[in-house]
Amino acid sequence: AMTGATTDLRVLRSLIEILQNQGYQDLIVAEGPMTGYIDVDVLKYLGATKLCAEYGVPVLNLNKEKGTRVRLSTGSTVEIAEIVLRSRVIDLAKLKTHVLTTVTLGIKNLLGCIVGYDKRLIHLAGLDKSLVGLAKSIVPALTIVEGMVGMEDRGPVAGHPIQSEVVISSHNLLAADLAASLVMGIDPLSVRH
Repeated sequence: AMTGATTDLRVLRSLIEILQNQGYQDLIVAEGPMTGYIDVDVLKYLGATKLCAEYGVPVLNLNKEKGTRVRLSTGSTVEIAEIVLRSRVIDLAKLKTHVLTTVTLGIKNLLGCIVGYDKRLIHLAGLDKSLVGLAKSIVPALTIVEGMVGMEDRGPVAGHPIQSEVVISSHNLLAADLAASLVMGIDPLSVRH
């Protein structure tokens, strides 16, 4: 989390505590690592599995889950994890830049819901256009863009950490990303998706 590349576990802990205090009992923390990390237990590596175990919250690697073929509005067909399609989703994204899409926030974070190597199809079909189609297929109940330590320059992994100390949330995915882009000093109209 201090590199600005991954979600700050303090925010994940707080979110779990808030939801459990409000009476939610069927929480699941899920991640769908990108190509190159598909077979890596990212949640365990980052300490999220241990944190979730403290609260009795299961963790899932969405790349290993059963998927459903979904035709995006762009015409591409991808496999989205079934559990995502039947759940109320809280999209917990990181505040950071991205070399291909300018920013990687709530919308780009939805790529983790695509099973396995279908993530490559999104890139091959035109990343920005495909992200728009994905955001029409998966509509989170809440989007949280966490930027306690964000990332600038060559994100999503090779950028520089920046002490942002900001958390943005909205029931509207696009509104969250617009606000987050502005906080980063990036004109949202320059972000093609």
